[in-house]
Amino acid sequence: MTLNQLEEKVQQKEDVFFRWILILLYGFVGLILIAFLVNALPYYLTPFPQRPFHPGYSSYRPAGTYGVLLGLVGSVFLLSLLLYVIKKRTRIFDRLGSNKQWLEVHIFFGITGPFIILLHTSFKLGGLVSISFWSMVGVAVSGAFGRYLYNQIPRNIQGHELSLKECEAANKQISDEIIQTHLLSAEDMDTLFARLDQNSKSGAFWLLSSLKAQIQIINLPRKLKRDLTDRFNLDAESAEVITLLVKKKLKLQLKVHFLNRVQGLFHYWHVLHRPFAFVMYVIMFVHIVIALSFGISLTEVFH
Repeated sequence: MTLNQLEEKVQQKEDVFFRWILILLYGFVGLILIAFLVNALPYYLTPFPQRPFHPGYSSYRPAGTYGVLLGLVGSVFLLSLLLYVIKKRTRIFDRLGSNKQWLEVHIFFGITGPFIILLHTSFKLGGLVSISFWSMVGVAVSGAFGRYLYNQIPRNIQGHELSLKECEAANKQISDEIIQTHLLSAEDMDTLFARLDQNSKSGAFWLLSSLKAQIQIINLPRKLKRDLTDRFNLDAESAEVITLLVKKKLKLQLKVHFLNRVQGLFHYWHVLHRPFAFVMYVIMFVHIVIALSFGISLTEVFH
C-alpha cells in the first residue's frame, strides 16, 4: 500500500467518524427545536392581534424569555458561519479537520441558524426583520448551490483544490492501480472505458449534461460488474474493487471535463452569495443594537 493510499484510508475513517458526529449534532439540535416548536405551537397559531393575551406571550414573543434566548443562539450560529471563511483564508485552524469537514459544519450552522432566528421572530416578519430574513434565505439557498459547485471541483483528501497536472497524475494512478493490482492490460483498460458512455458533452446546457453523467456513474456498478466478470473473466471481489476505482476515475474525468465552466460559475456564485451574507450581518447587528437600546436585557433571560 502506497503512502497516498494509506493517507486516503486514514482520511476515510476520519470522515466516517466525523459524519456520525455531524448526524448526532443534527439529531440533537433537531430534537430540541422540534420539542420547542411543539410546546410553542399554540402561541404561534394564535392570530397576531390576539397574541398579547396568550399565556405564552411573555415567553415566546421576540422580546420574551425564550424569544431573546433564541435570538442569541441564532445570532451565535450565524456568526459561526464566519469560522469557515477564517479557516479558508488563514492557517489558524489547519490542524483542526479538513476544509471539507469545516464546510459541513458551515452548512450545519447555515441550515439551523436561520430556522432558530425564524422561531425568534415568532413567524412575524415585517420591516427590517423581513429584509434580514430573506437575506438569510438567500444565503441558505445560494449556499446549497455553492456546495454542489464546490463538490464538482477536483480536490485532495484535505479538501484543497487540485491543479490540472495533479488531476492527470491522480487519473494515471487509478489506471495503474487497476492494471497492476487486478491484472488488466492497458488494452483492456481502453476497451473498458470505450464501452462506458459518460455523456459529458459541452454546450449551452452543460450543467444538465454534467448532472446526467453523474446519474449514469451512480447507476454504473451493476452493469459494470457483470461486464467485468463476463468479458474479462474476473472474480467477484476483483470486479467489486475495479468498479469502485472506475467510478472514482470517471468522476475525476467528469470534473476535469467541466472544470473551467464550474470555476467560472463558482466565481459568479461568490458575487451573489457574499452580498446576501453582508446584508444579513449588517441588519442583524442593527437589530441587536436597536433591541438593546430599547431596554432588552439579557440578564432577565438567564435570571
